[in-house]
Amino acid sequence: MTISLSLNKRDPSKGVKLEFWAKDELPESAWVELSKQFVEHVYALMPRETGWFHQSGTNPDNRPSNYHMFEFWQFDKNPDLVRSKSKEIAALIGLPLEIAV
Repeated sequence: MTISLSLNKRDPSKGVKLEFWAKDELPESAWVELSKQFVEHVYALMPRETGWFHQSGTNPDNRPSNYHMFEFWQFDKNPDLVRSKSKEIAALIGLPLEIAV
């Protein structure tokens, strides 16, 4: 698949991350709406108690980014909540979710 959605662990000093990534060779029209939906759903559905932090969003030229990462600093306190909401978000945007945590 050329667009991936995954929930996985960053390096040991960091938290768990939920990533949206569209391959660079895809035209913007193939991913930009999914990218926007992904971000909107995380903001709307992921409880703040999970300690999420959004990284990425726009490129230096102010165009949408094909990569978004939400890091969960409180994952260890809410692992089931993060997993269930991540699955819900994936279903809403119609992408499979790879879970590695």
